[in-house]
Amino acid sequence: MSANPTGPVHIAHARWAAVGDALARLTEASGASVTREYYFNDAGTQIGRFAASIYAAAQGKPIPEDGYQGDYIQRIGRQVRDEHPDAIGQPDAIDIFRREGVELMFADIRRSLGDFGVRFDVFFNERDLYEQGLVDDAVQRLRDGGHVYEPRARCGCAPPTSATTRTG
Repeated sequence: MSANPTGPVHIAHARWAAVGDALARLTEASGASVTREYYFNDAGTQIGRFAASIYAAAQGKPIPEDGYQGDYIQRIGRQVRDEHPDAIGQPDAIDIFRREGVELMFADIRRSLGDFGVRFDVFFNERDLYEQGLVDDAVQRLRDGGHVYEPRARCGCAPPTSATTRTG
């Protein structure tokens, strides 16, 4: 299973958790060894929006237009603020809210999945791929093998418009 830890488990998450768990149980019942892994999408744009949302909530400010709404955002914002009262206004405040908020949200997700009867053997963080340089290494290997398309530098010309006539 994989989901951005930006909100509570919803029906689509539960559906795939149930499908994966059923497949794992059937595979085990046939005598095979199974490892259940949860790929934790804790890097990228959605996590940034989540952090900005709980940080705004903690300050009593409106949630950013592209942020996450919901009572859980208010609850997590308050909880992080209460645990780190000196964080608001600090240069690294958004990092603190990101780290602590994701941890709290993931605890909620794990609890919900456990209540649903789904267990995992491994929780793998996407963030680790970036921190260990594995994403950059993979992209470089693809480049080295000639498997990456990189557009040529643009000439600085204005692109043709519908009023432009091309000849030849």
